[in-house]
Amino acid sequence: MNRFISTIEALAREYVCQREAIMEGLADPPKRRGFKLPRAPRLPNRSDIIASESSSSNDDSIDPCESCIGDFSWNSSTNEEEKEDSRPDYSFDYDHETQAVI
Repeated sequence: MNRFISTIEALAREYVCQREAIMEGLADPPKRRGFKLPRAPRLPNRSDIIASESSSSNDDSIDPCESCIGDFSWNSSTNEEEKEDSRPDYSFDYDHETQAVI
């Protein structure tokens, strides 16, 4: 488990360095390649979709995200180290290496 955690920490450190270099303009963001699906997805016909009773009544609807949160906050932290780190989160999905602009 220690090896797994140290590997994840090393990858996270590399990721942060690469992301900061991109944000500062020192490196180019990775180029995303397009992809082609092996076959076309099968989508239902609109006429085949039956609306449920709950989706047809928009009156007094409650946003499930807000109702699930309750008194808890995803951002609440009791760890002092996390409270001190006020840097913005520049996270993104990173698949390839970046090359520094020289």
